Amino acid sequence: LVFSFGISDFAQKSAKAADAKTILNNAELNPLKTGYTELDVQIEAIFANGFTSTMSTYDKVWYLYKYMVETFEYDNSYLIYINRDIYPILNEVPYKSTDDAYEVFRALRILRLKLGACTYYSSLYMIMLRAIGLEAYTVTGQTSTVSGGYTGHTWVSVLINGVWYNFDPQVEDNITNRTTNKVVGKYRFCKTDSQQTKKIKGFNREEDMAEFGGFQIEG
Repeated sequence: LVFSFGISDFAQKSAKAADAKTILNNAELNPLKTGYTELDVQIEAIFANGFTSTMSTYDKVWYLYKYMVETFEYDNSYLIYINRDIYPILNEVPYKSTDDAYEVFRALRILRLKLGACTYYSSLYMIMLRAIGLEAYTVTGQTSTVSGGYTGHTWVSVLINGVWYNFDPQVEDNITNRTTNKVVGKYRFCKTDSQQTKKIKGFNREEDMAEFGGFQIEG
């Protein structure tokens, strides 16, 4: 496994001992929008429809996780796209990093089609967590499969008080669909790296973080 920002054994154990509510409710928040009007308006509508004034950060993050699982369906036929698809986005918002334009593109695509591969799930979830104020990134690597072995994958990592926590609504969607009652679980919700040593591997957050431009624009 390749990990960025090595975490001490003490920090990992302490993070594992804390529950998700405590972790998320103690996170420092710095809300960040994409600056792309169409997407920001849609996300604001999702928030307005599901959030209340009494909801904690944990409540909001969990609501959005369930929203992702219950609203979208996995379809990897939408995994492949071509560079010209981001030109309309860059013409409206000239991001310094083209990676930001791709994040916006994927989020818009899954919202429009209600279908998408792991990258689309992750882009939208990352952007919504950023809008709440969490330091979230999409991370590429590999995830374990039901049949054994690993496959290429993308999920979301959030940095809170020096510890990384992983969120994977797309795999959670797969898990939920295999259950009888279709109730969304928390198998891939707010898990540390050490809690997922047999679930994820081969990722390098430093590279993924470097590609993300924080939705800054040229000029």
